[in-house]
Amino acid sequence: MKVPFFNTDYPHQLLKDEIHGAFQRVMDRGVFINGPEVGLFEQQFGAYHGQQVSAVCCGNGTQALELILRAFAIGPGDEVILPALTCFASAEPVVAVGARPVFADILSGEKTIDPEAVKQKITKATKAIIVVHLYGLPARMDELKEIAQVNHLFLIEDCAQGHGATFRGKPVGTFGHAAAYSFYPTKNLGSLGDGGAVLTTDEQIANKVRIIRDHGQTAKDLHVLSGMNSRMDELQAAVLSVKLSKLDVLNEMRKTVAGFYRNRLCAHAEKPPNESGHVFHQYVVEVGDREKLMEYLTSNGIHAAIHYPYLVPHTPAFSINERFPVAERAIKRILSLPVFPGISKDMRSHVAEKINAFYAIGEDND
Repeated sequence: MKVPFFNTDYPHQLLKDEIHGAFQRVMDRGVFINGPEVGLFEQQFGAYHGQQVSAVCCGNGTQALELILRAFAIGPGDEVILPALTCFASAEPVVAVGARPVFADILSGEKTIDPEAVKQKITKATKAIIVVHLYGLPARMDELKEIAQVNHLFLIEDCAQGHGATFRGKPVGTFGHAAAYSFYPTKNLGSLGDGGAVLTTDEQIANKVRIIRDHGQTAKDLHVLSGMNSRMDELQAAVLSVKLSKLDVLNEMRKTVAGFYRNRLCAHAEKPPNESGHVFHQYVVEVGDREKLMEYLTSNGIHAAIHYPYLVPHTPAFSINERFPVAERAIKRILSLPVFPGISKDMRSHVAEKINAFYAIGEDND
């Protein structure tokens, strides 16, 4: 049996007619960038997160973070704290605005940034904390929000993997001063190309982001600052509006798969936290003999992955000589299993059976 790591086909087939209708609507209108479809999705995505929440669409999730940093006037001489274990794209925008990324260790079971480690990294130069809801699990926002308030820091949420996730019943993206979302095709809410959005309850910040994303214009050819080109296509916005209506349903499917793994996988695979607000963008276990297990799974038609094999501060781009004990242990053991909506019962049974069989073989050899 072949089990792919990800398959985007299910939501597209589920919403095939609506997506085709959205495409036709855009083609008939003949407006393709930052038009009415973008405006409609911004309204819908903001409302999905609650009252008084503004969404501003942009080119992608990386640029969403950069737009936030620029809107907060963070730049040279400033420091921004973020987790050592995250996608490299979480750190790139900090460098892009001329600020210095400062990395903190993570919590062992949760893999999100450790609030106590954050406290140890704060200096007079610290201006912001970027919190990443890694793998779809919300970070400890109550503790992190208090740290930001006490130290007068901007709190920025990287929600690229957290569409629909909640912390104590409240949507992620609504705890900090602003949040960044990615709509890359493999995300829980994915477009058919690149796309991103900034979320905030501060309308002044939302307006500044709108200006920066469109070359610093307040009106056509009236440039009040040097901005950037980070606009969303109408086609992507139209598709996202359709798919947003099924986001909670698709997330529940991910949770069902996660529950299956939690019940069926042997104790050799350390499972992720069973939090109700987790939306399982990735289902990440910790295992021993990871490389041998991956070879075994591959030989049995199962595609697994590693998110992520390197800590961002230890990549050649940064080469920071600093130890992050919890994160360093994690990257040697983490393994992402297929968890996409539409994965069949036979497929997920095959995954669990082969992982359990691998460790049973190991026990027989002891």
